Amino acid sequence: MISSNCGFTGYRPARFTYKYNEYHPDCLLLKQEISGKIIQKCCEGYYNFYTGMAMGIDIWAAEAVLAAKKDFYNINLIAVVPFKNHIDSIGDSYTRRYNDILAECSDIVYVNDVFSPNAYLMRNRYIVDNCAAIIAVYDPDRGIVRSGTAQTVNYAKKLERDITVIVPKSLY
Repeated sequence: MISSNCGFTGYRPARFTYKYNEYHPDCLLLKQEISGKIIQKCCEGYYNFYTGMAMGIDIWAAEAVLAAKKDFYNINLIAVVPFKNHIDSIGDSYTRRYNDILAECSDIVYVNDVFSPNAYLMRNRYIVDNCAAIIAVYDPDRGIVRSGTAQTVNYAKKLERDITVIVPKSLY
């Protein structure tokens, strides 16, 4: 039942001013905001959280869901992986984290067996198709309409999903 499912979409680290510096105060604020939205969704009755396992927001949100399990023991993390060897496209600094997250997931869905040009689009659509709510780390004023995040948000709007937008620049 998708009514209890919430998914994530958002930018890769390269899109932020602090890039891959997760100890930067702005990144710490963003992670805190993501954690707060996850707790809010738990309180609203969402207990299945879907992550696309990409560097940046997907990984940060997955780690926040796993941390929230300490207080909300009944929540589940579902990894929606675009293709089976997706880990090969992840940077070395994320490999251990990626594997640690997969080990803690309630379920792992591989959208494709091998890479295809549409693998990421199919992954994003799978998440939206299977979730009633989406937490999007996204700046609608940024003008990047072709980004995967923008496409995912637009698809979620089309399907009338409950979308919670976190605009990163509004936090700092």
